Amino acid sequence: MNIKDTRDGFTLMEAVVSIAIVSIGFVGIYSVFVVAEKSLGKTFEKNRLILTASSMVEDIASDQINIEDYKEMNLERADYLYDNIEKERKQNHIRSKWKKRLDRSKHKNLVKAPTKLQDTSIDGDTGQQNLLTIEMEGKQGVNVTFHRLFRKLQE
Repeated sequence: MNIKDTRDGFTLMEAVVSIAIVSIGFVGIYSVFVVAEKSLGKTFEKNRLILTASSMVEDIASDQINIEDYKEMNLERADYLYDNIEKERKQNHIRSKWKKRLDRSKHKNLVKAPTKLQDTSIDGDTGQQNLLTIEMEGKQGVNVTFHRLFRKLQE
């Protein structure tokens, strides 16, 4: 009698090789997720900084008469005393609001506002504009530079 050996199934070696191939695939997929997560974190950080900078620009745009007061503003204390109590109260309110925003946006320096203001002339104009620059540095090496040009108000 001739008995034929017909086994249906996998050998131990075939199972080990297939598990190794599947695990290599999972490691590749996992590394893609890690890179995507880092990229997404940087994007969120950049958007947070941009929103903070744009809100600061809007605060300055709404108070262009006193635009010089925002030049490298110290957020800890008043750099000088104002003659006008209402103006001093408004500046202190803006300082505290900016400090909270910068803290939430994880800006590294919470003492000095990241605003720089300089006179500039464009296309032969004779310095009739203010260039506002906001430079912010956040987590993960994310940097944002925001520029806004304001036409000087005639006094």
